[in-house]
Amino acid sequence: MIALPPDCDGEGIAPGVAVQAVLPEGRSRPARLEASLELAFSSNYMHFTCIIEARLNSQAYLVVALSIACAQAGGIHRASAEDVPDIVWKTNAHGGNVLSLTFSEDGKLLATGAEDRTGKVWMLPQGALLTTVGTPDAWVDSIALYPPDDIMLTGGDDGGVRVWGLHSGSYLYGNSPDESTIVWSIAMGSNGSIAIGKSRPNIDLLTAMGDFTLEGHSADVYSVTFSRDASRMASASADGTARLWRVSDGAALQVLTAHSSISTNEDDTVINPVNDVDFSPDGSLLVTSGSDGTARLWRTSDGSQVRVLRTGSGDSAKFASDGKSLFTVAGGTINFWRVSDGSLLASYGAGAGPLAVTRDGKYFAYGRGDGVVVFAHVPLWVDSITQANGKAVLNWQGGSGLYQVQARREMDKRDWHNLGAPTRRTTFTHALSSQFFYRVISIPTN
Repeated sequence: MIALPPDCDGEGIAPGVAVQAVLPEGRSRPARLEASLELAFSSNYMHFTCIIEARLNSQAYLVVALSIACAQAGGIHRASAEDVPDIVWKTNAHGGNVLSLTFSEDGKLLATGAEDRTGKVWMLPQGALLTTVGTPDAWVDSIALYPPDDIMLTGGDDGGVRVWGLHSGSYLYGNSPDESTIVWSIAMGSNGSIAIGKSRPNIDLLTAMGDFTLEGHSADVYSVTFSRDASRMASASADGTARLWRVSDGAALQVLTAHSSISTNEDDTVINPVNDVDFSPDGSLLVTSGSDGTARLWRTSDGSQVRVLRTGSGDSAKFASDGKSLFTVAGGTINFWRVSDGSLLASYGAGAGPLAVTRDGKYFAYGRGDGVVVFAHVPLWVDSITQANGKAVLNWQGGSGLYQVQARREMDKRDWHNLGAPTRRTTFTHALSSQFFYRVISIPTN
């Protein structure tokens, strides 16, 4: 059997598991794994994957992909709670809980807002502070950037929406505060459209075609976001639903209700709020995060539910830039998932609150309750491993952007050997002359 670390509570790949035998000509047939393997584990590497090649007969090879770390059912990697992200920098940015966080579209700026009544803008990737703005009477519950007009928007728990000079930090204009209202979320589309979600059911949508008041929710709107082409907007609400809207005229397109409610008895119904919503990069999917302990994937074309991820009571959900993976935050823990099958790829007990991901897919950032902001590389994960014509092909995502592929012939040996020089490519081909174990290392570039 496969030996797992004592703190793993999942299932590994054991003898007898159904796998596929890959024939030299590329065909495959079912096979059984009968070998026993002792795997070595190292806390120095968050995640790597190996190929085990065993000759079944003169015609067939058995290829098994394993994740070297704790595993859950199906052999999918689950990092331990002690794992930490590949941090580029972190700073004691604020004097209170970080409530909001967003990147500019080009990934060159990060904006953060907090209970200390300040909004800050950081230059990336180095993390130099560009701008600080102050709202003496309000927490900065929401924040948005629009570099084309050199502006930043903040929303507070006094109902105020304020517009600031992005580089100057000067106050430009704003609405009249309403202390009975909280501005939970502000989003700006690529075309300059603005959506505002508040502690009221209606959404304010401001566009070049006109301003709309979107009606449909029955409780606070916690999250609003635009598709990348800004043709659609999505919202998440305390009423247990998420909604999809057309920006050009404010028309309602879909209502997503699966988070919905739980009836506890005949007289009491507990509503599960939907706390966050995000579009996939191509706009074909939405992800929602709810207090029912799930994140859910939906098709935007017809509102059908694609997949349910068991996340715990969720605070945040964001797609990575390629749409193949996504982040969720629940109870301070960051989980990183593969979209295609819902596999959990990595998990960090980070004390995280709000989270955002750059559009180029290289970085993510999150805020903490102690005022710290963390800027990190997106996790490295192996997307696929294939074998054909006597060659192994590895494909991976994330990491620092500079990688070293290594191999060794026996798992219980400590020495790994570099295969070629460091590379910025995310694919690697290696000729198989015998059994090999592989790993991909993300090399720091900062």
